[in-house]
Amino acid sequence: MSNELKTILNAPNTKEKFAEVLGKNTQGYINSVLNAVGNNKLLSNASASSILSGAMKAATLNLSIDPNLGYAYFVPYGHEAQLQVGYQGLIQLAQRSGQIKILNAAPIYEEQFKSLDPVTGKLILNKKVIPDKNKKPIGYVAYLKTVTGFEHTEFMSYTDIEKFAKRFSKSFNSSTSPWKTDFNAMAKKTLIKQVLKYAPMSIDLQTAVSADNDDIEVKDVTPSGDKQTVDKISNLISDNNPDGKFSQLEEVANANS
Repeated sequence: MSNELKTILNAPNTKEKFAEVLGKNTQGYINSVLNAVGNNKLLSNASASSILSGAMKAATLNLSIDPNLGYAYFVPYGHEAQLQVGYQGLIQLAQRSGQIKILNAAPIYEEQFKSLDPVTGKLILNKKVIPDKNKKPIGYVAYLKTVTGFEHTEFMSYTDIEKFAKRFSKSFNSSTSPWKTDFNAMAKKTLIKQVLKYAPMSIDLQTAVSADNDDIEVKDVTPSGDKQTVDKISNLISDNNPDGKFSQLEEVANANS
């Protein structure tokens, strides 16, 4: 993990921005970001500003960046790190909205499948069988039920999800792509995002869905107010450390806080 990232995240003005949305949980959150990056060698070359941008976005949505929880995580793209919201994160935000009673997604195995009504979307399953989870699923399903009783189901075959990923994910064939490292989670998220099109969504949930484009493109999703903090600290780095040395950066950051 670079000293640059540690210095930026622990700078007083950075902590102040995190504290605006996290309060007393700020230091714990910053530590979780450092741990998440430090435990992923693929993020070692990612720019500190891109990590800060993603961390601020996740903090605004109040989603943990701990990869073990799967709410939100960083995906490396060379020298950039892009924030992705996991399917568990989308479910969390949906539950907080108070408008959605049930939201879930699951793989469907061949021995479970009975029929699918293409008009109503109703999926009929054999609930008595125990599927062999060592086999590849034949598809994935997502189910939504709102507090008003509205229901909607989305189903996609494994083949259709693969086609979707190949079409829209520019890094699908990369060994580090989330589609390669955890196809199951990405497939669930794909179906959840489809079913959420029919749901009343809170501002946070709308933000998460619109900002999360899997890895279709790398873009800055930092809120405009936080963008100034990212740029300010990044400028301190480039102006005061042209040779990549950061031993005095903390002093500079403190002086400008």
